[in-house]
Amino acid sequence: AELWEIGALRNDAATVFSNSLMQASALPKPDGQPLLALETSEILGKKIIGKDDVDIAAVIEKLSNSDWVQQGRRYFDQLDDQCPFCQQKTDRSFRQSLEEYFDESYVSDLAAIESLRTDYEEKARALLVAYQAPAVIDSPFLDRDAFESDLTALRLALEVNRNAIEGKKKEPSTPVTLKDTQPLVAAVDDHVDASNARVQENNDTLNNLDARKKTLIAQVWRRLLEDTKPLFETYQTASGNLDTAIINLTNQITQREEELKEKRQEVEDTEKQITSIKPTIEAINKLLKSFGFVNFRLLESADEGFYEVKRLDGEDAKGTLSEGEKSFITFLYFYHHIKGSFSAIGANTDRIVVFDDPVSSLDADILFIVCNLIKGVINEMRAGNSAIKQVFVLTHNIYFHKEITFHKNRSGADAMRDETFWIVRKTSTRSELVPSLENPIKSSYELLWREIRQNPPSETAIQNVMRRIIEHYFKFFGGITPEEIVDKFEGQEKMICASLFSWINDGSHFANDDLFMSCDPGQIGRYLRVFQRIFEESGHAGHYKMMMGDAYVALPDRNEIGVEQVASEVAAVAINANTATAQTNDAIGLVGGDEGPAGDNAP
Repeated sequence: AELWEIGALRNDAATVFSNSLMQASALPKPDGQPLLALETSEILGKKIIGKDDVDIAAVIEKLSNSDWVQQGRRYFDQLDDQCPFCQQKTDRSFRQSLEEYFDESYVSDLAAIESLRTDYEEKARALLVAYQAPAVIDSPFLDRDAFESDLTALRLALEVNRNAIEGKKKEPSTPVTLKDTQPLVAAVDDHVDASNARVQENNDTLNNLDARKKTLIAQVWRRLLEDTKPLFETYQTASGNLDTAIINLTNQITQREEELKEKRQEVEDTEKQITSIKPTIEAINKLLKSFGFVNFRLLESADEGFYEVKRLDGEDAKGTLSEGEKSFITFLYFYHHIKGSFSAIGANTDRIVVFDDPVSSLDADILFIVCNLIKGVINEMRAGNSAIKQVFVLTHNIYFHKEITFHKNRSGADAMRDETFWIVRKTSTRSELVPSLENPIKSSYELLWREIRQNPPSETAIQNVMRRIIEHYFKFFGGITPEEIVDKFEGQEKMICASLFSWINDGSHFANDDLFMSCDPGQIGRYLRVFQRIFEESGHAGHYKMMMGDAYVALPDRNEIGVEQVASEVAAVAINANTATAQTNDAIGLVGGDEGPAGDNAP
């Protein structure tokens, strides 16, 4: 195929593979030669003047004002022989001299100039109209912008020539040379010719479309081969080098595979010599004995690689084991199996372990043992000290879930980064796994703190919640009484703390039909701040922050709180606490000192 430039191929493809290809007509090309012939007329360069043998000819020629005199003749005829220039009366001989000077030859030349002007204007107008015909300017094969640019240049040149001919008419004695418009006409004609060439090419393509497509495809492939030849040669060289390297590496791999096969066989033979179930039997029997299961033990079976469960007297215990004992010994067997292998090889391969409800029928003591053994497996996995890479624990037992998920580094809503929690919800047709962002099983203590974190807090339950948290944490776990907590405060804050205990006791211990106490949000907020201050003053601010999680808000420094605000809070807390106590005493019939239930001696 012929080698073409990529640009020419693109243009050719746009035509050959066009869906809108159709037969076209050639553009009409006007003839500009008659117009060009007028531009070289001799009359334009002729100096047209009167006869030189007339008496006034010498003066006219000396002054070179023949055109001026010719223009004044019109006024001379209108003024009855009065000179239009000097306003003097002339005689008959002067008129005769003018007529003789501007003789028939002069008049004939003027007529020739007028005829030239008329012809030039008509032919120029006709040429421009022909170039602007719809068949030309609407053709899709015409380079419209370039055509319009050259046509504008031709139009301007024609206008200049028309003005020059008009000037020759006014001043016949002045020679005139017109602008040669032949190059401009030729430039416009070139656009028409190029368009017609495209039209012809379009029609030829349409008539021979299949052949043109075949030729163009071959030319495209030729262009592609030429452009990619250096790349292909580079690839050929590199490919040859790579093929050689691949052959060498393949031979080396085959050699290494043979060596690996020999080594694996050697390892397998060695493992057969050193592996045994005896260490597993001894480890399980040791665990059984340490956990109080002394009425049976494991022994190696006569069949290689198998176990037997025997009583102390040698009796087979397989049929007399309780459900719990069967489950526990099965768990111990599985516990040791995940650290070894059924076969003599593969003891160190990576693995995923699933504990599926391992405590369904175990008592509480064994449940605790199983939890610790599983947590040991998890800890070894987290430390990277075992072949176990992932552990799944499935259970229906809430207590077992609580024990197995306990971790000292997990607090509140925080979760370990390497663990997730899921709930399996079963329907009649399928099971659904529901992810949980945190441990879905909470202790009652954690649920109490959830009430504290709730915004807004419950007006009916907040007092009881705060009392149970303080008793659970300080009294039951820490052995700290409310009086000792109150003693950790000084001055007005001591009064606030004491009133808090009165308030929460009134709100949680008493419920009387004829007593109604309302807790406004401001009052609850003051007591929640005192509740937080109790943990901070007793040195347990870290526990408070841990249980509050994202809801934790640090209290402002006491030095930053204004005296009036502190006094106002103290008064509000004290009044609320005393009022609540007085209302309670009235309801249950208690009387304080001489000053009545609301006096200074009221509890």
